[in-house]
Amino acid sequence: MPSTTTAWAHGRVEFDVVVPPSGNMRVAGKQFWLGPARAGQAVRFWASTEVTHLSIAGARVKSVRTHLTVADLARLVTNGATNAGPPPRPALEPGTVQRLADRTGVVSICGQRIGLGRDYARCTVSIAVSATTLAIELGDRDVRIIRRTTIQPVRNIKSRPPRTATSIS
Repeated sequence: MPSTTTAWAHGRVEFDVVVPPSGNMRVAGKQFWLGPARAGQAVRFWASTEVTHLSIAGARVKSVRTHLTVADLARLVTNGATNAGPPPRPALEPGTVQRLADRTGVVSICGQRIGLGRDYARCTVSIAVSATTLAIELGDRDVRIIRRTTIQPVRNIKSRPPRTATSIS
């Protein structure tokens, strides 16, 4: 059996972990939040001393800067991690995302701002993202196809719900 120093000679390791019911994972003393919606799913961790990539079913869902040390990587290897290959690639087409239009009817996706009109102010819309187009589903009315002008990846899948006052002052 190779020693732990040769097992992670490339300075990166990978291993599988199941997301706990809370959606909050701790690996090598570091915290990773995926949310309770992903509870029970198998997550593949790809870790180096600079970055950690988390992927589910082959699609990268999160990349975070990490401050893992060489000693942390060695500890992971002794606990069953294996030498990793190249980092996982992000999904080219993340599918459908949701966005909440602002008070003037504008949504932002992939660094691109799209005006839908005041009729859609504070409405949540679904957007199908591809490499070249954005297909915006406007409720029961129609689908608007917009040419994509940026190459930035999708960072958020779900929109935030509108804020409501908790108390009147």
